[in-house]
Amino acid sequence: MRNKMILKMCINAMFIALIVIMTFVPYVGFIPIPILGISITIIHVVVLIGAMIFGWKSGLLLGTVFGICSLLKALSYPGTIDYLFVNPLVSVLPRLLFGLLSGIVFDLIRKIKNQYSLFALFCIASGAMTFIHSFLTLSCLYLFSFDKELLINNGVTSYGQLIAGIFAVNAILEIVLAIVVTPSLSLALFKAFPDITRNPFDFIKQTYYDKITKPYRRECINSLIEFVKHKSVYDQETSDQKNPFGVGVSNALNFIENLAKKDGFDVVNYDNKIVEITCGEGEKNITILAHADVVPATGEWTSDPFVVRKDKKYLYGRGVSDDKGPCLAAYYAIKSLVDNNLVSGYQIRLLVGGNEESGSLGMKHYFDVLQKPQPTYGFTPDSDFPIIRAEKGIVNFVVEGKLPLKGIISFQGGVVPNAVIDQLEAIVEDEDLKSAIRAETFDKTIENNHITIKGKSAHGAQPYLGVNAAILFLNVLSKYYNDGKLSDLISKMVTLTGDTIGIGFENDDMGSCSLNLGMIEYKDETIKLIFNYRFINGVDFEKCQHLIIDAFNPLSVRFGNVSRLLYFAKDSRLIQTLLNAYQLETSDLVSQPLAIGGGTYAKECENVVAFGMQFPNEDTHMHEPNEMIKINHLYKAMAIYAHAIIDLGNLIKDENKI
Repeated sequence: MRNKMILKMCINAMFIALIVIMTFVPYVGFIPIPILGISITIIHVVVLIGAMIFGWKSGLLLGTVFGICSLLKALSYPGTIDYLFVNPLVSVLPRLLFGLLSGIVFDLIRKIKNQYSLFALFCIASGAMTFIHSFLTLSCLYLFSFDKELLINNGVTSYGQLIAGIFAVNAILEIVLAIVVTPSLSLALFKAFPDITRNPFDFIKQTYYDKITKPYRRECINSLIEFVKHKSVYDQETSDQKNPFGVGVSNALNFIENLAKKDGFDVVNYDNKIVEITCGEGEKNITILAHADVVPATGEWTSDPFVVRKDKKYLYGRGVSDDKGPCLAAYYAIKSLVDNNLVSGYQIRLLVGGNEESGSLGMKHYFDVLQKPQPTYGFTPDSDFPIIRAEKGIVNFVVEGKLPLKGIISFQGGVVPNAVIDQLEAIVEDEDLKSAIRAETFDKTIENNHITIKGKSAHGAQPYLGVNAAILFLNVLSKYYNDGKLSDLISKMVTLTGDTIGIGFENDDMGSCSLNLGMIEYKDETIKLIFNYRFINGVDFEKCQHLIIDAFNPLSVRFGNVSRLLYFAKDSRLIQTLLNAYQLETSDLVSQPLAIGGGTYAKECENVVAFGMQFPNEDTHMHEPNEMIKINHLYKAMAIYAHAIIDLGNLIKDENKI
């Protein structure tokens, strides 16, 4: 929330700077047209844009700034007609009222629910408010001017003459300019900053699938509130044969199992590893893969992460966006189709796993051990819209060995390899080292020998979005010990791309590789680091293994299982079918299929890609504190998934005819 406020303040500051520049730099805010002997004012457009995207408060602020700048300009040019604006009732009052009224008018128009009417009204209002701006300014000029003689010398002998003369040319051109520029630039800002602007065009178009999923919206929210209550983090301490991933995960799987049984679906719980929910008939299937487990709720939350907090626009809680919210969006999309008798000629499977965040063992159990049929087509609602066509390969590796560090008893940080370490705890006896740490600017506390260093968590696929507390600490050690070999070794620990190891490849198709230090531990002069490496297409992983082993010598390296790289061509039938459903539901024809570093269930079976449900330009803080989902995005995802299932079903029916 604080970051949103800062961003909004920065944009308003930018608008204020524009107003100042346009006022005092010649030919910028007042554009002369010599052939007509007039100047066109365009500064009011900035006020209109601010009022349109942020509402009446920004309109009032920017209008007031516009007025103050007009006053200062008048004081700077005595002896001209600008000098008439030295009276605040002439310069400040009309601009203040103009900004306030513009914001109020745009806020009222925002309530319109038809996108075409809404855009037309914004255009009309932009012109109308420009007219009002000219009318207010000229009226105040005539009524409150203290120098009538200066007005008369400039050809103005009556109020009517003043209004008519200016409106004959100036105001008309300014109105046309406002109509053309204001709504267009505002639309661009709505798209660029959807999280802080008051975007009235956000999924305003109501589709058929919106209508059939709408009755399930409240039920979806209520189910999500109950789903999040289950602390479904992998828990080795409560793991046993009955609860392979811990009691919390089993409870979450039991919740979705009981919900589906209550709603009349065919449901099977396979050993608290995965829940299978099915409907429809046919040899071919549409399979949707979601997960009930979540990452630990580390970091500083503003509320209990396992109790959903709701405001006007958002739901907050661990799992609301990854992946309990998307799971339920898909579930209620299926339910809406079944209740409307729209499913025939194929089977729909919703598979809810319990171990996606720490190994995908549930899905491996379903397809590899139980040998269940592979999807004909499918998707996992566990990433971004519009669609993910490629996922990087992923492997965790452990680096371990003796590494004497004088004056350090121990340090530890991180809970999972695929998240940036947001806090490191260290026991340090060396007073000089403590002084070196104390001199750093990063967030830390030092109490006797106990040191806490705080960073910022982020998904391991994008380590550059976080601040790794372990890397902050290691960088201090590298400088403090002044040991060339140690510094070289540490430089290979702190890279975010693997470039210092020789594994930091990149290309135009999938971007760059990433390397995240996700867990670290040091005690008894032995260090243990767990890295999460994500590699792009074209990378020879066997060669990378040798480079990693050589880089960390003399420490030992062992590799975990490799999650394969996933790649679909942009023009494949699956990609195009799902992309089309997204476009028809959102009217977003700009966003293109993505290649990502995150790994999803799509890698665990055939013919499946990640499909939402984080929308473009939206940050839901997955794997971070205060994870959230926009409520209307949850609703729209239900419609998108319902539409996508029907289109995939039609694809199956078409193939059956061949």
